[in-house]
Amino acid sequence: MRIYKTERFIGKGQSIGIFSGTSMHEEAHIHEFIEIIYAKSGEAVETVDGVDYSVKRGDMIFINYGSTHAFKRAGDKKYEYVNICFSPEVVANNIITPENAFSLLSLTAFNEMSRGAKGEKLSFYGTERQEIENILEAMLREKKEKRPSGTAVFSR
Repeated sequence: MRIYKTERFIGKGQSIGIFSGTSMHEEAHIHEFIEIIYAKSGEAVETVDGVDYSVKRGDMIFINYGSTHAFKRAGDKKYEYVNICFSPEVVANNIITPENAFSLLSLTAFNEMSRGAKGEKLSFYGTERQEIENILEAMLREKKEKRPSGTAVFSR
């Protein structure tokens, strides 16, 4: 089974890797990093540690590091997705701060990941879905333009 290494998906000196893609399927593999997959269009079955998740536009899958993962397109339409990859250390060192720790720990998805759950699916609709897609597109533009992460999306 293939093991996807962090260095392949997260650039040197970067905290997060992001890319978009289209595919018919991906064979079973393991990640050294945490992965979030957002379904932009089409349908697929994402399999995480033997559990199948049917996904379509607006669905987001969380995959913890060390999980076995595969996917296969479902239906006739092209399956497009955005992947966000980050190492577990990023969560501990950069995402959790004294100011937001309580809020993050109360989130169900974060709670499941921090307890070692292997995968979880969230679905977004309407305004929330558009907001997520806008954020992801801004992140992809930052990467394409080789700007430092956060300059367009997460201004302080």
